[in-house]
Amino acid sequence: MFSKWHKIDFHIHTDKSRETKDNDYQGVFSIDKLLEKLLENEVELFSLTDHNIVNENAYKELSTKNINFLVGIELDIAISDSELEEYITKIDSGANAEKINIKPFHIIVLFKSNDFMKISKKLEKMYTTISVNTLKNKIDLCAKKKLRVTTFEMLATTFIEDDYFIIAHGNKNKGIVKPYKEANLLQEAQYEILFGEISALEMKSHINMIHVIGIYNPVC
Repeated sequence: MFSKWHKIDFHIHTDKSRETKDNDYQGVFSIDKLLEKLLENEVELFSLTDHNIVNENAYKELSTKNINFLVGIELDIAISDSELEEYITKIDSGANAEKINIKPFHIIVLFKSNDFMKISKKLEKMYTTISVNTLKNKIDLCAKKKLRVTTFEMLATTFIEDDYFIIAHGNKNKGIVKPYKEANLLQEAQYEILFGEISALEMKSHINMIHVIGIYNPVC
């Protein structure tokens, strides 16, 4: 009896992220180069998780290759509609993001379905709904893609018919605990963690991992 370990990478950005984030992706993206590196490193399953957008062209090209992948997105998540509106309005007015107390945190969403066009259309519809209902047509998140933020409620409503799971992006100030703690909503943070909406952490270093575990333990 033995255990088989699989190499996976569920957090790969493409140059599509330039449409939604400043200075996020450097270099020229190539599907052939990506597949070369995945094969070289024996990665068996992966996902392209651009910020708040789906790279339809990249997934279309991948669908013609003999490779296993999941459709994914990295989302900016606000803890409520009011926090979402306040953050987007301040950023749109030119405020420095570093000086805003309650910032969105990041999650990675991975879908069971590989119908990337359907997922992309639902995502774009979600930002239209936020623009109309939450932002009262004052800001169009389909036009101003770099302002895109959503909430767990909007995510669940938009993809209510889809199977997916969520990985928390726990790097630096993008973890879930900090924004909830600053808003005095630690009970809500506990709910998100314990009831499964947050299933894992992503860390860039052992120091970050130890730090975040130290924060999560007292909260839970």
